[in-house]
This record gives sequence, C-alpha cells and structure tokens, in this order.
Amino acid sequence: MRGLRIVFGMLGASLLFFTGNGQVAIQDIGNLGGSPSTAIPGGMSSNGDYVVGYSMSKSGLSAFIWSKPAGKMTILDHGKGTGATQAKAYDVSSDGRVVVGDCKLTGGGYEGMIWKDGVAQSVVSEYPCAVYGVSNDGTTLALTSTFTDGPYKKSGAHIWEDFESLTSMRLPMPLFVPPGGFPIGSLTGSLPYDISGDGTTLVGISMTSMARNAVRWVYRSPQPGMDPEWEVHTFEEYPDSESSYAYGVSYNGTAVAGLSREEVDLGGGEFEWQWHAFKWTEPDTFVFLQPLPGDNYSEATAISDDGDVVVGASGQDGPDEAVYWDKDGIHKLADEVNVPEGWQLRGVKGVNRIGTCMTGWGTNANGNFTWVLTGLFRDGLQDAEDRGDGWAESEWYGFFWRAGKSHVWHFAHGWEYVPKGNRDSVMVYDYGLGQWVWNHQEVYPFLYMYGDEASWMWFYEGTQPGDRWFFHYGKNKWIAEANLSEG
Repeated sequence: MRGLRIVFGMLGASLLFFTGNGQVAIQDIGNLGGSPSTAIPGGMSSNGDYVVGYSMSKSGLSAFIWSKPAGKMTILDHGKGTGATQAKAYDVSSDGRVVVGDCKLTGGGYEGMIWKDGVAQSVVSEYPCAVYGVSNDGTTLALTSTFTDGPYKKSGAHIWEDFESLTSMRLPMPLFVPPGGFPIGSLTGSLPYDISGDGTTLVGISMTSMARNAVRWVYRSPQPGMDPEWEVHTFEEYPDSESSYAYGVSYNGTAVAGLSREEVDLGGGEFEWQWHAFKWTEPDTFVFLQPLPGDNYSEATAISDDGDVVVGASGQDGPDEAVYWDKDGIHKLADEVNVPEGWQLRGVKGVNRIGTCMTGWGTNANGNFTWVLTGLFRDGLQDAEDRGDGWAESEWYGFFWRAGKSHVWHFAHGWEYVPKGNRDSVMVYDYGLGQWVWNHQEVYPFLYMYGDEASWMWFYEGTQPGDRWFFHYGKNKWIAEANLSEG
C-alpha cells in the first residue's frame, strides 16, 4: 500500500483534471467593441491559457490576446498610428508574453509583427513579410519574407532566432524544387504556417504555378563551425493526394496536420477530387481524416503537442462544423458540449498540448465570435485491453463493461459516467455515491471524492457495488457506500 504522503501529494494534481462540475464548458471570449462585431482566432497557447487573433475595434481590425487567468481580451496595438490600417495575431508562446502576426501598411504591403509583453516590434525586412508561428518558449519564429531571386520575386519561408535585437540572422529555408518537366521559373516560393513547440520544425507549403504542396522543414544539427542544416520533406508523393497544405505540427515535429485533395470513389465508376484533412506521422505514414457522415469536405488546422488530437472543420464544400479527430475517429464538438441556443460552431483553430482545450470560430446573435472550450478530457480508460463483448480490463482500474460512448458498468464500482480523462487517470461520476470521483494509477485504490463530503478516501477492494466500504480521511473513519450517498 502506498503511503499517505504520495496520496495527499496527488491532491494538487487532481485539481488539474477537474474544472467546475467536471463537465465540458464553452464560452464566447468577447470582442474589441468595434462594428461589425467580430472576433476570429489565430491560435492558442500550448497550456490553453491564451488565445490570439483579430477583432474589430473602434480603430479598425486589430490584433488581440485573450487571457484565461485575467478573464479578458486585450487589444495589441501595432504602434504605427496611421502608418498601418489593420493588424492580426497568429500565434502565442506558452506564457502569453510573445505574440506574433502582421500588419497591413497604409502604403501597401505587410510587415511582420512581434508583441513582447504587449509592446509592438516590427520585423525588419527588405520586402513584405509576416510572422505565423512562435515556439512554446517564445524564442524562435516562423516567418515569410519576399525576396528577389534573379528576375523573380518570391516568398520564402524563414526561421528567425534571437529576435530581441531585430538584427539576428534569418535562416532561409530550402525552397521546393519542382519535379522534372516543370520549368524552374514556375517556382514562386514557400510559406510557413506553423512551428513546432521545440522550435526545430516548420511546416507550410511550397508554391508553383501548377500546385501547392505541403512541406516539412526539419533542423539537423550541423558540424561545429558549419551553417545550420535543414532537411526538406514534401508531401506531393503520396498516392491519391493532389495539392496539399501543412497547417499544424506537434511539439517535436513528428506529426503534421493539414489539408489535401483526395480522389474519392463515388461508386458506379465515378470519382471526384475532394478536399480532406490529413495527418502525417513519422517515419512515413500519411492518412486522410474523413469528414462527418454526409459531408464532402474536411480540414485540419492544428494538432496537439502530443500529436494525438487533430482539430479542424467538416462541411459541404467548405468548413461548417467544428470537429476534432483522435484515435476513435472524428467527433463533432456540438455533440460534446451544451451549445447555447443560436450558436453555430464553424471550426476549430487552436488546441492545447493534450487536446483538452480548444478555440475556434462560430456565429451567434452578435455576429462572428471566438469561443474557448475547456474540460474535453480524453477517456482515461482508453488503454484498457479489450476482453470481448464490450468488456475491457485496465491494468490499474480493473474490469468494466462499456455501455456506450461515456458510460461503463465497473465490476467493483457499478455504474459510472466517464466523460474524458488522461491515460493514467480517470474522472468519473459515480452513481452509487452520487458524486464526481478522481482516480490515478499511482494512488488507486486511494481516490478523491468531490461534493459536500469531499475528501481523500481508500476503497476497500473486495466489497461490491451497492455495498462498498471506504475509509474517509476527512472523518477519519470507515463509511459504507449508502451513508456516503446520503450525505
């Protein structure tokens, strides 16, 4: 039996897995007060505490950052006065201190923007540029900058480190070289859309006059004294894939999510090219992520740091329903949360590191709005071994029978509602106790019960559902299940 020091030490951790009443929650994070009312998300921090994007303010389209700890949205001033007409934010560091984006200049063109602690800095570049991604620690940027290549002007993906001085070296990304048969003049450049949390991998597209192809650039440590080396991986070689965009990358760069055209068999000898989301995982697995039943379109816009959850949208010929994909396939977000009347969740734009928190866009009575969803825990029993006929066994939580998507009959605890959880823990609503209960593989059969009688308890294994016994540490005595459920 594990010591009480371990048990009570886990109490703080348990609170991380439980918010409010243990249910999935969604909220409109507001706007900057301009007209028309609109707020569009650009991205979410890895911890889910910050969302950035753009919204109409009294001075026009402006970048914003929303802070969960502060509970409010704040404008990010581009600092150029009448020299710029609008600003957008696309990504944010884990601590919310570094935000990246761009602004549209009054005289034409765009300029990359970095906001450090809310203070705007411009990206110095000979030609228009934009900053699309920032590493989790806020030190490495993914940007595009237009440059001249002989007689051609091209947009090229770059990485920028140590931006504090604004004179640090930019590392040009190798541009995709078209296959044989394409003239070199057809190559128009490349764009980055995201950077991995550790700053070692960029994803985006290469552009030719014929197509767009998803690209993954991976940093390889050079020999001492040599220039940095970047390995280029393009996605155009995968069967049944034509034109593709890489929009999201996992923390270590081993998983990529995006959009590609797939040739779909409609039956009767008819085929159709449809835009579908995809997920690529190292070393070389490319999988299309199918839309909701009845839809012909899906797109993936971001991926969790751990690479397990891909977010995006599904619809008919375009994004219309916010969805996410995990190991069990596609899920419609509107089925996971009580959506207020009049709200339509159109798509997901950002996700935290483990897929429990998301941000996206939608429409309601106020117009276009940005929402944040929390508490979307993954099934804590997902790694249980299938025993057949709906029965499964968790090596730490025991036998149970899956009665549906979220309900189980547990051999020792009876009926439980299991919304979502992490692989090593599970939050359940225990119908016998009438309370939410949290368990973890490191402490079970110690467990934490919420409610009026909230306390750490020890479950006496061997007692049966309806006649269970627990040692209640708050009361320092043994209590029968019936007495606990009565309050």
